[in-house]
Formats: sequence, structure tokens, C-alpha cells
Amino acid sequence: MDAILLLLSVALPWAAGTAWLRFLPKGAPLPWATAIGYGHFIGILALTLLMRATSLAGLKWSFWALAAALAVFGLVPVWRCANRRAALAMPDLRGDWAGLARWKAIVAAILLALVAVRYAGLLLEILWRPLFAWDAWMQWATKARVWFELGYMAPFVPAAEWIAADPAKVFTDPAPSYPATVPLLQVWSALALGRWDDALMNVPWFACGVAMGFAFHGQARAWGVSAFLAAVGTWLLMTVPFVNIHVALAGYAELHMAALYGLAAMAFFLWARDGDARQGWLALALALALPLVKKPGIFWLASFLPAWLVILRPRAAAIGLGVAAAAGVGVLFFLRETGLRVFNYALTADVDTAEVTKALAQNLFQMGNWNLFFWLAPAMALAAWRRLLDGPIAAMTTMVAFGAYFLAVVFYFSIAGEWVSDFSTVNRAVFHMVPLLAFWMLALAERRFHGPPEPLRLR
Repeated sequence: MDAILLLLSVALPWAAGTAWLRFLPKGAPLPWATAIGYGHFIGILALTLLMRATSLAGLKWSFWALAAALAVFGLVPVWRCANRRAALAMPDLRGDWAGLARWKAIVAAILLALVAVRYAGLLLEILWRPLFAWDAWMQWATKARVWFELGYMAPFVPAAEWIAADPAKVFTDPAPSYPATVPLLQVWSALALGRWDDALMNVPWFACGVAMGFAFHGQARAWGVSAFLAAVGTWLLMTVPFVNIHVALAGYAELHMAALYGLAAMAFFLWARDGDARQGWLALALALALPLVKKPGIFWLASFLPAWLVILRPRAAAIGLGVAAAAGVGVLFFLRETGLRVFNYALTADVDTAEVTKALAQNLFQMGNWNLFFWLAPAMALAAWRRLLDGPIAAMTTMVAFGAYFLAVVFYFSIAGEWVSDFSTVNRAVFHMVPLLAFWMLALAERRFHGPPEPLRLR
């Protein structure tokens, strides 16, 4: 019975989101891989917003009431669909791989099969292991447990406010201001089970990893990457050790943040290149959801602005952004003396630059967290350096550069430098960029080996 209820809790929002992407748009429906991958994230965002609204209205959560609302949400686009036959048509996998050499088809199939086997093992890790990771039970699941028991979102406040308030009405934990999306996903699983289970409630992390793989592969194919290269890229992303860690050791927000940011960026690039309104709406929805998952999401949301400026005015934007970046560093050298706090990150002049650089190099290039991922990224940039500013790839390169700049500011100018040196935060912060980096590498590889230079344009 637990298996049936958990399957239902995962399938309902996933199917509802997929229905909106597959059935509602006019014209040709989105490819199945893209619709399935993005559908999961549209579904869970709709679910968590519905849970917030229900709590705000003063109503206690009921799994079956929420499930019924999700079912209606998913049936609306099916009801309004003008061409259900086209929307229901299954993908022609044989035709998709028809142009591949036999050895490439075999290798691609093996790689995708290895991903499937790997994620079957990760699912067992989730089902068998109680909530384990430190921040997961110190700062995230605390809210989920309270909200599940009460049936609504009770406020969490700093300890000083909690001491002075009625302890039956407000609660506290080490991070009372963290956004609610991640705990609400755990509450949803517990509501489905009808009890608190700190292992089974983490199934949404498995669903997130699988959906990210579908979406990544679908968008790579939509970009024009060959079926073989798309399979290689999907395997590379889905088997990165640190990605797998955040699926198996569920409870952190990083996996959902990385998936949402990367998939929003991919949809943004496709919209900018092709003018596909459906991709544009996907990019907007997922990008706006970033601050609802974790506070640094506001900075990742901001990274779309410089990319958009490069699309509109490539040369002027490149010059302006370069000047702004240099000026920003100069301002930071002054502000770090003030101890200014930004999202609890206090600026400081006491960062040991050499130690932070050494720790970064160890984490990204020496330890086993990332395999060869961060060796491949600069290698691909060097191999395709003449293509870095080709056409819409310029927007990708700009977004990658913004991310590197943002992380450098955090690591070298704030107290977060200590967390780089002790290896406690550095990989989680970098993780947010990984799906974007994987897509950027695929686009560079496709352009370097198969495509001619293309002028930047916006259709």
C-alpha cells in the first residue's frame, strides 16, 4: 500500500504538469522527453503553490483533496486540446536514431541503460536510508515535520522571537527564513503515506533526478545535438558523483535548485534562438521559482539579465558587462571593510585567498566529487574557443561567466570563504551551475564539430 500511495504522490503532479506541456500548446506538441522532464517541475511548483494557498486560507491539508485539485489541474489542458491524437502520439525512437552509425547507437543505448541502472540503485538508497544529511534534518525537515503534524504552515521565527512568543503558535530552527518549497515536498509524501516516515518522504528527490535527465536529453535534441551526443551528455550529467549524492542523500534544496536553474536556462536559450513561445514561458516559470527554493535563487534569476542583453546588443553588452564586472570588484574591495551582510553572507577582508584557491582546486579537480566534469568544461571551452560567442551560444557563455563571477565574489569576499576552506559549502554552491555547464559543453561540442559559425540573432 505504501508503494501505491508513494507512486500516486509522485505521478499526480508529474502527470498534471506533463499534460499542460503536451496538450495545451497550439501547433506541434512539445517532444515527449521535454514534456515529461519539465512536466515534473511544473507539477511540483503547482502543488506547492496550492499547498501554500490552502494554508493561507486557514484550511488543513488533506491528501485526497489536494490530489483531486491536481487531477482537475491536469485534465484542463486535455479537455481543451484541439488535437489529442497528435498529443498522444508516441515518439519514433527508431527514426530518432536512424542516422546513427551502428557503434554509436550501441554505445548510446549502453550509456542510457547504465543511467537507468544507477538510478534504480539510488532509489533503493532513498527507500532504505532514513533522513541522514546534516542540513536536511537540521534546517529543512524540521519545518516539514511540524507542518505535517499540524496540517498547515505554522510560522518559523528566530530563536529570540520564539522565546518571547507563544511556543504553541510559532516554531524555530537554525534557519527559520528558508523557503518552504523543499519541506512542502516532504509534507506531500507524508500526507500520501498518512504518517511521518523520514525515509519514504524523500522519494521526490529521485523523481527530480529522473525528470532532470529527461528534460536535459529532450532539450539537447531540440537544440540540434545528435542523438549520440545527447546520450553522452545525459550520461555525463546523470552520473556525476555529487549529483548522485544529492539524489541518494535527499533533503537538501541543491538538487531542485540546480535542476530548475539549468532547465530554465535551456528553455531560455531555445526561446532566444527559435522564438518558441512555449520555451519562453517555461523559462519564465522555472526562473521565477528559483527564489522559492533557496534564497540565492535571486542571484541565479539575475543571471538571465546579462544573457538577455547580449542577445539584444552583443557588442555593446559585452563591453558594458566587462566594465561593470571590473567596477564591481573595485567596489567590493571597499565594501568588504564594512562587514555588509547580503542574505546572511557578511563581506569580509579576512579571506585567505591562497587557501580558498587551493581548496577550490582540490574540490573541483582533485577529489572524486565531480569525476572529470570540471576538467572537461575548460577543455571544451579551449577546444571551441572560436565558438564561445557564436550566435546564441554567446548568451550561454555570458550566463556561465556570470555564475563564475558570482561564486568568486561569494568565495573571495565574504565569510563563505571559510566554508570553502573546510569543504562544507563549496560543492553545493557550485552544483547549481552543473546542468547549465553540461548543456553549454554539449552546445559547444555540436558547434565545434558539426556546425558553422552563426551570427547572433533573435527571431
